[in-house]
Amino acid sequence: MTITSSFRLRNKLKERISFFKKQLSGTLYTKAVGKEEDTTSLDGMKLEEVINKVNTLMTVLSNFNKAIELANKINKEPLIELETLKSRISFYETIASKCRNIQLVEYAYERSINRYEKRQSTAILTIEMEPILNQKEIVDVLKQLKQKKDLLEEQISTNNIKTKVLFDESLITELL
Repeated sequence: MTITSSFRLRNKLKERISFFKKQLSGTLYTKAVGKEEDTTSLDGMKLEEVINKVNTLMTVLSNFNKAIELANKINKEPLIELETLKSRISFYETIASKCRNIQLVEYAYERSINRYEKRQSTAILTIEMEPILNQKEIVDVLKQLKQKKDLLEEQISTNNIKTKVLFDESLITELL
């Protein structure tokens, strides 16, 4: 099985574990003396059977995660680079957003009070502003980073489709 299909199978395994954990939280842990245990909330299984099954599912999940991790070594460096790229993109998006919202004219209000005439006057000062950064250069860098991210994600996706995970799939499908 490929890394991609193993991710889907792992999610099913996690869902099954989660299902039983949720069911166990609403199950009665007692029964009337001499009566059969109520198994309706546990898919017809007894409490101890479910506990044993969840333990088995968790052991299989742990072993499966190790196999996926081993196969996914091919993606280790690209994944690290991808995380860095995502941070850079976020950083440059913040800068680009600030560049897009620059005001090139600023108005300042100056108030003066004449005590003798008991008057107040306001003067509006217009201040011309200039950007510190070149918006086009910032947007170009952002565009390059996004293109690089797309290529890296494509590489990882291709690796996930091609790379095999050495694990017996039937061990999981039997438990589901």
